[in-house]
Amino acid sequence: MAVIFKHLKKLKQLKLVFGVNNCGMNFDWSLFEFTRKDCLSLGKAVKGVGTATTLSVGMAMATLSVLRVCRSKMTDERGRLLVSHLLDHPSLSVLDLSHNRLGDGTGRALGKLLNHHSHLTKLDMAYNRIGEVGGASIGHALQGNATLKELNL
Repeated sequence: MAVIFKHLKKLKQLKLVFGVNNCGMNFDWSLFEFTRKDCLSLGKAVKGVGTATTLSVGMAMATLSVLRVCRSKMTDERGRLLVSHLLDHPSLSVLDLSHNRLGDGTGRALGKLLNHHSHLTKLDMAYNRIGEVGGASIGHALQGNATLKELNL
């Protein structure tokens, strides 16, 4: 991803759907998910950490205001990891992680994001598996958050 993102200096919106088209006889269910490697690559690109290539990407990604990673079979572990890379993002206002497999761990990470991130105005987490614990973390964070205007759980 870094190869692509480093050339998008003023990127404002990014929508990704992880899956496979036309896999033919090489079919494997693991091809149809957001892998840990995908997660780390995207997280590092957005945050701007790692190699010199990724650092230049991070500067380009500082203008990113909308991030959508939907319908990608993202697991709770990977959701937590991705959200942890978004904690200090300077301009992210919309985060859409709907239609994945995210659970309470990601809910807790989102609570932390909402406590520390003053720019987020819309959060879409519909069709995930966030339960009571994750929901409580998000709810607690919302008590002190004045910027979030739209929430879809």
